Amino acid sequence: MAITEHPSTRTFQTFQVHPQLLEHGKTSTRLARTDLLSATVQVIAYGGETNLHAHGGEDATWLVLQGKARFYTTDDEVVATLGQFDGLVIPRELPYWFESASDENLVILRFGAGAQNEP
Repeated sequence: MAITEHPSTRTFQTFQVHPQLLEHGKTSTRLARTDLLSATVQVIAYGGETNLHAHGGEDATWLVLQGKARFYTTDDEVVATLGQFDGLVIPRELPYWFESASDENLVILRFGAGAQNEP
């Protein structure tokens, strides 16, 4: 049986998380990416991903490094409030939104994993 290798998975990628804190607004920085996995860091002074949405074909893991995040699902039902070093897994196609839930900057990592053979 032949093994098919993808060029993007054959390269090691290192990254560091040193986000710039904000007085207002939000930033999102890609840290690394392969054909199956993505890693980003978001810094949020206020607000968050405030529209209800879902990701088809991709599961996501969120990890709070600083601040607090409150995640919601349909009908603004609270799923979790996460503090420093707390995480949440959101399976693909589950609707969610989140917001910063403290006065300090929210610094949050997002790891996405693409489902194979799904759009």
